[in-house]
Order: sequence, then C-alpha cells, then structure tokens
Amino acid sequence: MSVADSSMKIRFIISTKAGKAGTRGLEDLILRTFAGFETPDIRLTEYKGHATKLASDWADRWGSRGIVYAGGGDGTLNEVAQALAGRETAMGVIPLGTGNDFARTLYPDRKHLRVEEDIMPLTPKPVLTQIDLLRVNGIYCINAISMGYDTVVLQRAYDLLKRHPRLGASSYGLAVLTTAFAKKKYPFKFTLTNEKGETVHGESVSSIAFLGNGGFYGSGFNPAPDALLDDGFGNFLIADSLTVGEFLPLISKYKNGTHLGHPKIHTYLFTQIVIESTDGQPFPANYDGVIFSANRIAVEVVPRALNFARLPLEGTDKHFVEKL
Repeated sequence: MSVADSSMKIRFIISTKAGKAGTRGLEDLILRTFAGFETPDIRLTEYKGHATKLASDWADRWGSRGIVYAGGGDGTLNEVAQALAGRETAMGVIPLGTGNDFARTLYPDRKHLRVEEDIMPLTPKPVLTQIDLLRVNGIYCINAISMGYDTVVLQRAYDLLKRHPRLGASSYGLAVLTTAFAKKKYPFKFTLTNEKGETVHGESVSSIAFLGNGGFYGSGFNPAPDALLDDGFGNFLIADSLTVGEFLPLISKYKNGTHLGHPKIHTYLFTQIVIESTDGQPFPANYDGVIFSANRIAVEVVPRALNFARLPLEGTDKHFVEKL
C-alpha cells in the first residue's frame, strides 16, 4: 500500500447516463480539484462498453503510472473493472449512479455521500492497494451477483426508472412492493469450497441467492454486512422459500444488515462455487446489475485481482483487511 505521487497519470471516465450533476458541472469540479496538480484527462461515455475501451486504452498507455476513476453506477464500475483486472493501472470510484451499492461498501456509515465536499478533494492523492474480484462464467464482477426473486425486482426497478426517471434509488423499494406476490420459489443446488478448503454441498427451494464481493446491492440492501474486499473470499447467502407473511417483515432487516441468524437464511464464505437449477429451467440472475438467465453459473474469487485507488476517508476501513 502506498500513496500515489504527482507523476501518476489520471483519467476520469464519466457515465453520461449516471451523473448526479450535469457533465459540464462535473468537468468543472474535476478541474477545480486538480488546480495545482497535473490536469487529468476527462472522458465521457458515448455508448455501452465505451468505459471498458477508455480504461483499457489508458492502461495500455500508462501501465503502473495510470489511475482510472470510474464515475457512474455499478454498471460503469463493472465496465472499467473488466478492462483493468490483472492490469497494472489502478481503478478508483466516484459514486454518481442511482444506487451506488459498491460505494456503500467503500464508504460505510456515510448515508449521504457528498462528491464535491468529501470524495473529489481526495482524488489527486489516493492510496494504492488491491481488492478481490469475482469471476462468473468468465466475466469479472466487482460488487455482487444475485439470482432468483431479487433479479425480478431489479428488472421491475429498471422498468420503473425507464418510465419515471425521477424515482432514482427509490425505484428499488417500489419494485419490491409491486412484486411482493411474484414467484419466490427457485430450486437450486450448489457446491462450494469454503474458507477452510472444505467442499460443501447444498440444495434448496430458494427465494434469493446472493454472491458478494461487496456487501450491498439493490440500492442499499445489505445481505453481507461483514464482507471484506481484500480477504480472498466471497460471501454466499441463500434464502429458503419465503411466504409473503415471512418476506414482508424480513425486508427491513435485509435492508439494514440485521437478518443474519434468521432460520431461513444461510450464509457461507467461499473461494469457488457452482449453482445449478434442479428443475431444468433457467433462473433470472445478474452481475453488477447486468441481467441474464442461466441454468448454471460457476463463480470464483480472484484474490487482489484489481489494483485500486482507495480514497483515505476517515472510518472507511470496515470492509478491508488491510487498514489505511
């Protein structure tokens, strides 16, 4: 772990879909922040996958001297992580999305992230370290993979946002309420390797299955409150089938991370895991908010796969083994 020096070459990649402020305002904020430092490169995304190309180009050009700040939501972060996994260039995070779930793990106990006052002033001199990634069916994931009912909720939230963009992060809570009677029974079986190197088998008719590098998803739900980003393990949560009467009282606990110990919720640490449908039907799933369907997924933890530009905010050590 080391503090970046003034010779580092910094690129900001700003999602034009996710910005909380206008892109002009963001560019001005970045330039004001770097007055007295080398002027950073600022790029705006123009199409899906553009952030991956912009990050890859910067890594090709600057290698270990490069830093890429991803400004957007978890989708933008995923695109940048795809490009920088296993590369020398470091990635940092500017939370500008709707849910900012990965940022909630980076900056715990900060309910109202203030980009201008709290985040941006620290970007010229981050602390350089490394974090883990998940890899699902060969694709990198920086935050979380989930399957079952919560992906139904996610799709509903996307539909609501498309029709009512001003809903913002509240779209997920509304999606939960409007899908309360949707299907919540998905038959899964799994085989995982736990933190002791032991093989664990399980089978369940489940409502939710969650695999986390970070601890949050769904605009602030907290299935893995003890997640660590650099410990070499992922967090697996699987919930047995829930009735509506069981599901509704559990929502607030799941939101606040106080659900552990519930008799229908089971958690494991893992280094690798395979999850399969047992009825032959594909199940809905997503990684970092990218929705897909599958009969089988294979996930592995890739320890310290991403060089990371960590901002030294007070009280942000909770989800790291390596402390600032």
